[in-house]
Amino acid sequence: MDEIIRVVRSGPELMPPEWAQDERLSYGARGLLGLIMAHGGEWDIDAEGIAALNPKDSIEEVRGYIAELVREGYLDPDSID
Repeated sequence: MDEIIRVVRSGPELMPPEWAQDERLSYGARGLLGLIMAHGGEWDIDAEGIAALNPKDSIEEVRGYIAELVREGYLDPDSID
């Protein structure tokens, strides 16, 4: 089973343009970041659940996007159980 990403937000937010244009991130990681930003409230999801939302990306690809977001500081490693 994949690690769970815990997202706690007061509400949905727009992704800042500089985040959407961060060339350190793949387009897949940027898309996942946008999905996370658009989701308000509490949300627990794992790579398998994210891949199920968009079957064009494999679970391995989603895991890679998550790793990119952690590496570049967009996801707090402590938010991943």
